[in-house]
Amino acid sequence: MVDEALRRLLLPENENLDWLLGDLLRTRAAEPHWYRCVPLQQLERNLGAQNSWNALIRTCRASLAAEAEAQQRARELLNPRSLEFDSKLDDFVAELIAIWQIAREGAGQFHFLDTTEKKSPDLMAERGGQQLFVEVKNLREPDSIELTAFRRWHANQTHDLDRFRFNVEIDYGAEPSNLAALQREALERAIDGLPDKPRPGSFEVSLPEGLRVTFNIVDGPGTMSSGGAGVLLDDKYYADNAQRLILKSIEQIRKALSQLYNSAVPDEAVKVLFLRWKVPWDLAVGPGTIRDTVRGELQNFLGRFFPRLELRIAHNYDE
Repeated sequence: MVDEALRRLLLPENENLDWLLGDLLRTRAAEPHWYRCVPLQQLERNLGAQNSWNALIRTCRASLAAEAEAQQRARELLNPRSLEFDSKLDDFVAELIAIWQIAREGAGQFHFLDTTEKKSPDLMAERGGQQLFVEVKNLREPDSIELTAFRRWHANQTHDLDRFRFNVEIDYGAEPSNLAALQREALERAIDGLPDKPRPGSFEVSLPEGLRVTFNIVDGPGTMSSGGAGVLLDDKYYADNAQRLILKSIEQIRKALSQLYNSAVPDEAVKVLFLRWKVPWDLAVGPGTIRDTVRGELQNFLGRFFPRLELRIAHNYDE
């Protein structure tokens, strides 16, 4: 339960996580739905994923000109009593990943900039005697069937592992790229009700707008898997998914350019537009190829009109 998560948070190996987010996580742990918070899930189940948090935070602390700025930024962005805590935390993680990746290229002396001024970029740094200004945009994964189901399954297991200690496979045909709110809520209710179904067993759930999901459940240690919809790995697959990434990026690129190219940013500074791309569940093959193709084409195009621009696209498989 949550007491175990908080106990592990105080262990020496979690010193960096506690330093940056400890007070916020302790407040979040008192909320009714604490088990939907990813760091608390990982601490409670002790699956080792918290090691990645600590490594990321440790690297970022070493790259900051003043490490206390990271704590200040966390408290500005994150309200542990808000329903938006987890999504805002994901945005903050995108900034940390940007620091980590750009620091690997030789940058240092990072500063978090005041984002209450909407025209300000997120970060400032130095690299080879040049100033860098960095704007970070987090391209979230759409609420697909698999993302929604797995997210709810892990939250329920964190809350009551004994009740959800069985295996389930979900199967479905073609799905919308983003579930509507009523579809998402209906799927979450179905996941919540799985322990009450006979095992072994198979049953189908109808979601709003004619979407159907089949659940196959058997006794087991507590894993979820997905049959999902098959894909044909041809040129059209890569072209279609490159198009999806461009369409997902384009509005965020517009906003980022307005923040990087304004009177508050020196003309001679390097401008880094950093996109963190959460790869959709149905794009299981080739995200690196798709990312590199899109980044190269967009860099060539944008670089003609926006001087000293560097475009970065990181995807979560890199993390």
